[in-house]
Amino acid sequence: QVTEMTVQLNQLKQEREQQMMLSELTAQAELAAQQEEAAKLHRLQQLQAEEERQKRHTAMAATQLQSQQLALEEELMQRELAALQDTQQKQCNQMQHQLNMLQREQEQQKLLKQLQEEEKKMIEQHTMRAQLNHLQGQLQSQQATLQLQQLQSQAGLHGYQYSGHH
Repeated sequence: QVTEMTVQLNQLKQEREQQMMLSELTAQAELAAQQEEAAKLHRLQQLQAEEERQKRHTAMAATQLQSQQLALEEELMQRELAALQDTQQKQCNQMQHQLNMLQREQEQQKLLKQLQEEEKKMIEQHTMRAQLNHLQGQLQSQQATLQLQQLQSQAGLHGYQYSGHH
């Protein structure tokens, strides 16, 4: 009976040891599982943090790109504006030049007209002078003829008187 009890005791001891070992193993397994879970969680948090950082970086890069694009567009618009202003200035200068030319032409036309008027007047004066001279010539010749006729008639009268006296 003692032997049987000893065997039973030993069995109980063994069972308790096994149970303790099992408990310890379970505890270790649980701990390992918890540690693994914690590690997973940590890794996940790291990944999320990295993702956030990437997102921020991408957002910053996008903002930077956007501002660069805006600056570029602004520069292009400035250039276009400058080119447009330049073109307008050239056109304006050209028009001013044409206007000046037209004004000069008009002035020349006016001068030419004045000259033509003067020339016309001079020709008229010349013609009138020629006519006047011609008339004066005619008048003088008529006067001369008249004087001659008077002289002749006087001479005739005198001659008649003289001959009458004879």
